[in-house]
Amino acid sequence: MGLRHSIVSGSGLRVCSQVCLRPHSLICALICALALLSACSNVPPEITPGPAQVPQSALDTRVASSTPRSTPGSTLSLDQWLRSVFATARKLVESHSGTSLDGLSLHVVSDARIDVEVREETRSLALAQFNSPNYANYFVERVMQAQSGTYLALYSARHNAIFTSRRLLERFVAGIDDTTIAHEAVLALLIHEAVHAADDRRHNINAVRTLDFRAAFAQSAVYEGHAQWQTRQLCALAACVEGLQRLDRFMFGDARANQALQPSTAVSRNVIEYAYIEGERFIGSLATRQRGPQLLEQLLGDPPVDPIQILDPDSWPNNARERRNHSLVAALADLQHHWNSTGFRHVQTSPLKGVNLRADPARRAAAVDGFTRLLTAMAAVEIHDTRDKHKPPVEVTLLEGITAETASLFARTLQSNNVSRRAVSAESVDEAGATRLLRTTRTIKRGRAHSRINTLVAFNGRYVLQLVAVDSDSSLLDDYASKALDSLTKPAGSLIKSAASTNLR
Repeated sequence: MGLRHSIVSGSGLRVCSQVCLRPHSLICALICALALLSACSNVPPEITPGPAQVPQSALDTRVASSTPRSTPGSTLSLDQWLRSVFATARKLVESHSGTSLDGLSLHVVSDARIDVEVREETRSLALAQFNSPNYANYFVERVMQAQSGTYLALYSARHNAIFTSRRLLERFVAGIDDTTIAHEAVLALLIHEAVHAADDRRHNINAVRTLDFRAAFAQSAVYEGHAQWQTRQLCALAACVEGLQRLDRFMFGDARANQALQPSTAVSRNVIEYAYIEGERFIGSLATRQRGPQLLEQLLGDPPVDPIQILDPDSWPNNARERRNHSLVAALADLQHHWNSTGFRHVQTSPLKGVNLRADPARRAAAVDGFTRLLTAMAAVEIHDTRDKHKPPVEVTLLEGITAETASLFARTLQSNNVSRRAVSAESVDEAGATRLLRTTRTIKRGRAHSRINTLVAFNGRYVLQLVAVDSDSSLLDDYASKALDSLTKPAGSLIKSAASTNLR
């Protein structure tokens, strides 16, 4: 995949143990909470292997076993060792995919050098999303504070190169006592990134990828999932499965420990696991269908934009659900409200913040069933006031349940998650008596000052709306919710209702 995809949705292999995410972040790309490494450094000399010798027509499973498994602990330097492993990885991917990777190079660089790539592509994304260059620049700086130092490796289409962090790579290899497994793990890492390069060459992913936060969340799962799935296939042939498992533990830690993490860390892990683990599960399911290889090529060329689609591979392509999602967003855009006036920018985001249930298959199955069957459509929007860069965006989540009873249940569940010992809650109905409003207010400390967080969960018929706003008049939330749900439930919304009852695929 292209680097721009890497930035907005978690491409490249990240070190999950170093990331942190507040609950209301944008998408997978904005998942870390480390300080920005502002210094830049020059790129060390390029590591470029010789031309591939493996025939393009078939995978030679002897390549890995015939390559000396030296490590930095031997007479080879780190760069020399990586040159050998990278040459093997490139040959494997070239021969298996039938795609030439001529010119693809490897750079072992500082975290600051990787930051340069991240910053450049994040700026392109931000400028496409916001109509204010000043606000976009501020947004970039905020993202950089969350991204620096978290990439173990990434593929850059702009440079036709793989960048890997010298610091994190040395730390990774130093944690592996067995030199054979160390070789396997780095081979798996470089195969993963080489698959991204091959996919990009076949589908021009960097050029055609949708510059949209919500779509990027789903597309990250497609591209990361495919790279993980392909790497697993190749490692089974090249004897690096145990190394891939070690790489997985380095990224995610022990799956059994996920449930005990603090909330912010757990959400970070959820978002990354969505891209890699749920994405690979999605790809693997499609691969088993009739004409699986052709379907995967079709998918890579035209990935879905709905994050929920990744959890429901049997329904792909679920165009009917996407039409319902679009109807929800359109209803929000048409409101006569202060937050839709000049200066405000609406940005679609993912209503799904990740799935952290790989250690509990039964709970995962129940969660997926809820997202895909009980909820027939989901949309999320952030409303940014581009005139005030310090004001947090208003968070909007809109759900459509299969029945009014289902919607009520989800609304009550959302509200129960908002209630805490420091929160003040209230319940009422709007002036028309049709929409039920569940309010929660809590105060938090922001620097030397205090801020009030207003959360409103509103439901009417089959629709649920949640709003989260900082230091905003509660009447703005009430008015927004009432107007949005009224537009969805009144007779003019009958088209939306009929679409929800039709399960076209």
